Amino acid sequence: MIILLKMIQTQTYNVNQLFLSNELLKTFISKFWVESFARFILSRKDIHLLLLCKVQFTDSDMGYRTLADLRRVNFNDKELFTNYLIARLGI
Repeated sequence: MIILLKMIQTQTYNVNQLFLSNELLKTFISKFWVESFARFILSRKDIHLLLLCKVQFTDSDMGYRTLADLRRVNFNDKELFTNYLIARLGI
C-alpha cells in the first residue's frame, strides 16, 4: 500500500523576547510534534514528514534563515531531530 499526501503546512511559533535555549527549543519541538503528528498517529506509525526549520529575524533586512537542511522524520525521530537542531544551532 502506498499513501501519498500532498500537503504543505507552515507552523509558526512566536519567540520574541525569549532567550533561545536548548530547553526552549525542546519545548517548541515537542509542541510541534504533537500538533503535526496528531492526525496521523492514530492510524499509522510509519508516516514521515519532511521538515524545514527557519527563523525570522526582527531585522527585516535579514528576513528568514534556514536552520538546517530538509529532514525526513517519523514520530519516533523526535529526540534525534531535537539533538540535530541543537547541534546545528550550537546553543
